[in-house]
Amino acid sequence: MKIDSHERKIERESPPPPPPRRCASRGDFVSCRHGRRSSPADRTPEAILDMSAAIMSEETKMETAPFDPRFPNQNQTRYCYQSFVDFNRCQKIKGEDYEPCEYFKKVYTTICPNSWIEKWTDQIENGIFPGKI
Repeated sequence: MKIDSHERKIERESPPPPPPRRCASRGDFVSCRHGRRSSPADRTPEAILDMSAAIMSEETKMETAPFDPRFPNQNQTRYCYQSFVDFNRCQKIKGEDYEPCEYFKKVYTTICPNSWIEKWTDQIENGIFPGKI
């Protein structure tokens, strides 16, 4: 709202809505600036409902590792390593079917980069892992 020199209120028009995303057609696909490529089959109502159901399902629920007071800092490298070692120790002592060991696996798979996990697993298999398991 604006006030003119005579102290009268003048209603201002609302700003125009932002322009829609522009997409360029390239053959059967639509390429948008926001990086997603979709085919005409992706835009059917059934496909959209299937995608939203898959996203909202419990199977794809993502969680982060819970806070551990032993590792209060932003750098979570030690938490990653310790969880990996704890998981392998737990499995060695209690056996592979012991359910509580899965907590440690959930933590290290959430925090650790996949390349580290693969490297450490290979080291354990070859007997050259530097940690005490």
